[in-house]
Amino acid sequence: MRHVFPLLLLLMTASAAASQDPPQQPPDTTPADQQQFEEEFIRSRAENGESHASGARPELGPVVLGNPTTAAVALRVGLYASTFTSTGALAIEFASLHHTFVELTNTDGDVRVIDKSTGRQMTVMAPGSLMRVEHDGTSFLVAQDGIPLGAVQGPVLFRPTSAANLFQVEHIRRVFSGTKVPLYRGAMEVGRGPTTTGLGPPFRVNLINIVEVEGYVPGVVANESIASFAVGSSTRPLNTMLARRTLGG
Repeated sequence: MRHVFPLLLLLMTASAAASQDPPQQPPDTTPADQQQFEEEFIRSRAENGESHASGARPELGPVVLGNPTTAAVALRVGLYASTFTSTGALAIEFASLHHTFVELTNTDGDVRVIDKSTGRQMTVMAPGSLMRVEHDGTSFLVAQDGIPLGAVQGPVLFRPTSAANLFQVEHIRRVFSGTKVPLYRGAMEVGRGPTTTGLGPPFRVNLINIVEVEGYVPGVVANESIASFAVGSSTRPLNTMLARRTLGG
């Protein structure tokens, strides 16, 4: 016991000294760095529009002010369009939130295609069917397998009937273990926000993935994150982060 007390005293002294160490400061940024950050911010805002948090993107859902006390069940995630070279090779993976058109197929069960402005079901798509949505400056133009279905005010909602369904977004590419057409869980919505409405011609649309929080982790994070972002072998850390942010923690 005589040797235990000096050891405890030594540990307590070391712990107190460590707690008094000044926190590490982030590396200094030069005026050139600040200028570059500001120019990049201005360029990104001009290209992609205001952020969701600004309240200027109603197509992404309402902004929650204050500290939320209930967990969100579903998320609305804007998907980025890709651009291609003249030979069809991928040029920019995450080019813009503004799509010149949207092309979708699905993997399982029926998908109801609904004009949200009226609630009317326009058609039902099934595996093997290709849906295309674009905008002419006045209305959304919807076609199925090359056959026009008409012009609607929209937004256009794609609501699956099977929980096992995945949407394949045919007009974009994602790079993970090669360059692939990405797959997404949940529902899809083609709409237009204020920034997108001001573009054109060619006129643009936004593609929104509406997905439950648990489905977001293996789907959108994998497809909408740069290759250097890694969650690791388990999605538990990201689930924890999402839960804390959703609950205001």
